[in-house]
Amino acid sequence: MSARRIMFVVYAIALVVATHWPELAIAGGGRPDLPAHAAAFGIWCALLLRTRWFGPTLSKRNIAVSTLLACAMAVLDETTQAIPAINRTFGLDDLAANGVGVVATAGVAVVLARRARNTRPAPD
Repeated sequence: MSARRIMFVVYAIALVVATHWPELAIAGGGRPDLPAHAAAFGIWCALLLRTRWFGPTLSKRNIAVSTLLACAMAVLDETTQAIPAINRTFGLDDLAANGVGVVATAGVAVVLARRARNTRPAPD
């Protein structure tokens, strides 16, 4: 397994552990966890893109499949926090923040892919 794929798997496991740790609380006023949600799931999506499991990093297929899987993971991760034994809560605001991170990462990937296609030399 490539280093990129190992990094993704390790990060994915760490994210699941962190988001399901019983009664985990982030200190501070307001909702400092919302930017953390966005960043965590944006990174999850970016690392999945880099695994190249679904094609070259910036291919349309890889971006589309990775984005869909990241969205599915965001929903699964948030909904499983409602399991009573975990002693966490499901939050639509958390889910929205997860989605913001995924969509932001996908948006950056689309822009980079377009720029890469536009900078290729024209065929002779």
